[in-house]
Parts: sequence; structure tokens; C-alpha cells
Amino acid sequence: MRKAFNFYRSYYDIAKELPEQDKLLFLWAILQRQFEGIEPNLKGMSNFAYISQKHSIDSQVLGYQTKTGLILSPTVGGRQGGIEGAWVQVEEKGKEEEKEKGIKVGGTKKVPLPPNPVFVECKRFWLNDFKQGWTFTGAKGKALKSIIIKIKTACKNSGNEITDILLTETFKMICLRLPEFFKNKDLEIIDQKFNEIITEIKQLQNGNITNKDSNGKPISKYHN
Repeated sequence: MRKAFNFYRSYYDIAKELPEQDKLLFLWAILQRQFEGIEPNLKGMSNFAYISQKHSIDSQVLGYQTKTGLILSPTVGGRQGGIEGAWVQVEEKGKEEEKEKGIKVGGTKKVPLPPNPVFVECKRFWLNDFKQGWTFTGAKGKALKSIIIKIKTACKNSGNEITDILLTETFKMICLRLPEFFKNKDLEIIDQKFNEIITEIKQLQNGNITNKDSNGKPISKYHN
């Protein structure tokens, strides 16, 4: 039976922004997931809050299961499995007689990595809100992961506290403020030209773009 877990400051900060009822649902969902492995079935603001912290919560659960060889149970609701079939091998030694909820685990078990909520939300925004009808291949998924890493590095270098909400909102902001030349480009190009794109976004924001077309619209230096 799990005795304790680390309650992160980010959980508290998110909870403070919620109405009282959603705050209770959000915090109770964290407790049930951490101690019993129960995936919540939330709606509205409490669900959004949980999704924003899901990567951290699931990482804690996975770390506990990996370290102890115990599989938290019961698991109800939610979605199981990981992104693109990612798995980790957990070596469990011997046959232990007592497991949580009477579950006995022996040999080598495959424990699925939890889906990264930042990747899931960025992919949803890209396909549903920004580029409707576009395809999403494995190469594009790889590019999106690379973009998220670059956003995280940029936010960290700027001294910002890294949260899932910050990363997803920054990705959306970059998409919506893409220079004209890049608006019809796919994720692979945006990944390759990430630094140049950020530079031009800042220049556009500050009014420092000097190259303009006949209508006065800024022209990217990469338009040729």
C-alpha cells in the first residue's frame, strides 16, 4: 500500500485558480490516482486542470510502480496506453505474496508510459483549430515533440516556471503569430526554422521588420 507522494507546488497553484467545487474534484482526483491508480472522469474546469498536470501525476505513479514493482489498482475510466506505443520494461524480482488489492505480480511487466498532455493538446490544436484537414504522420509527431522541447528551453532560459499550460499556450501563440511566409508550412519546417521564426515574431511585435510588400505587409527574409 502506498504511504505517501510528493504534492507539487504546481498542483496547489492550479487548484487556487479553480472554483470551490472544481477545486475539490481536482484535488480528490490527484489523491485517488496517486494512492489507488484510479483514472478520473472529470468535466469542465476540473478536467482541464487535471490534464494540465497529468504528465507530472502519471510520472509520479509510474516512478512508484517502477521502484516498488507494485501496480496501483483499481484503475477505472480514462484512457490507458502511451503515445505511439511507448513502453518501459519494469523488472520485478521474485514472487511477492502481498500486492495492493490482492494483485500478485511476477516476472517482467510492461508498464505503459502516460500520454504527455502537452503533446496531446498541441496536436489537437494543430489539427482541429489551426490546420483543419491536414494530415499528421510520424514525422510530424517527431517535429512537434522537438518544437515542444525548444519551447521549454526558451521558456526556461527566460526564467519562467515551466508548466504544461505555459508550454501549450506558447505553442498556440507561435502558431497564431507565424510570419506570413510560414503560415502555410508544416511542422517539420517550423521545427527546422524555429529560432528564425521566433526572431521574426519578436521583430514584428516590435515593428522592426523593414522589408515590406507593395501593400505595406512585412516580408520574411526567407520568402525566396
